Formats: sequence, C-alpha cells, structure tokens
Amino acid sequence: KLDYSDFCLGDEMIQKIWLKRNPFSHKGNFGHTCIISGQKGMMGASILVGRACLKAGVGLLSCYIPSCGYEIMQKSLPEAMVICDVGDTHICSISKKIYAFNTLGIGPGLGTSTKTEQAIIELLKRSKANMVIDADALNLLSKNTENYKYLNEKHILTPHPGEFKRLVGDWKNDYEKIEKQRTFCIKHSCTMVLKGACTSICTP
Repeated sequence: KLDYSDFCLGDEMIQKIWLKRNPFSHKGNFGHTCIISGQKGMMGASILVGRACLKAGVGLLSCYIPSCGYEIMQKSLPEAMVICDVGDTHICSISKKIYAFNTLGIGPGLGTSTKTEQAIIELLKRSKANMVIDADALNLLSKNTENYKYLNEKHILTPHPGEFKRLVGDWKNDYEKIEKQRTFCIKHSCTMVLKGACTSICTP
C-alpha cells in the first residue's frame, strides 16, 4: 500500500505560498519561458496557452511553432517572441535554441504526427528543463509506455481524464483513478495535475 498524505488546497494554504512582487521589479525578474505548440488549423491553442502563461506572470515568453503560424502569433500575441520550426504545417524537429531555456511548456495543438512524436520524445530525452507536459504531448508520450522512463521530478503532467486514461488505462471509480495517479507519480518521479471539476494534484 502506498504511503501518502492528503490535503485539501484552500485559501489559507495558497496565501502562505503566494509570492508578492516587489513594486520596483521588471519583466527580467520573472523568468523566460518557451511554449512548444501548434500545427496548421490549431494555432488557436498556441495563442490561448501563450495568453495564459503571460496572465500567470511570466516575465518573458517565447513561442516555438510551425512556420505557418508566424503571422497569426505576431498579430494575436504581440507580447510574445516567436521562434519558427523548420516544419511549415507542424513541428518536426526541435531547434538547439530550445535547450537554452530552463522552463518549457509542451503540447497544446501539436497534433500527433510521427515527426512531431520523434521531436518531442527526443526533447524529453535530452532536455534538463522544468517542463509542463500537456495535451498532445501527453498523447504522444502515451503511445509507448517505454517513453515514461524519460519522466522525472522536473516534469509536471496536466492531463484531463481522457488523456489520463491513455496514460494509465481505465478505472472503475474515482478512488481507483486517484490511486492510479499516485502510483504513476511515485513510479515515474513526476508531478501530475489531473484536471476535472475537482482537480487532483499529486507529487511523487
């Protein structure tokens, strides 16, 4: 049986960890994140995740996207810097520039093409960055359970129930679902934010 503690996350706990900003700080004090996302027909996902990242308080934001989305991103999210992949309609490789970032977000609107899969798994193998792994990055990861060995304590997975089911299989009830979440996080040393009406956060 797993050894664990349960907590209900409320206002009091959040207030203790909430970071107040120095009124004389600037964007350079709050990190530089890169979001890897998008494919032809799904650039909206890149825009939404970029806006969310800026809203959450990142200082600088770069978006790594297929080249078909360049004008869309520049017009829709002028606050972000844009780096284009060599692929026109989808991401098919990861530029060496991306390995300079220490924080990455991967997945929204990526699609599940073979070239994108190879690029994302290679990034998981090689990058030492803190990562939020979401959406199609989770679907690519779950194509082969051998890929799970590349997960580590720097990774936060954010599946909705359908993506979680692809990662671990089905469950009979919510108790079994949470037990599967705990088991996965402990085994693969990662953190998981399992989204839903009552979101469940699990650490290893």
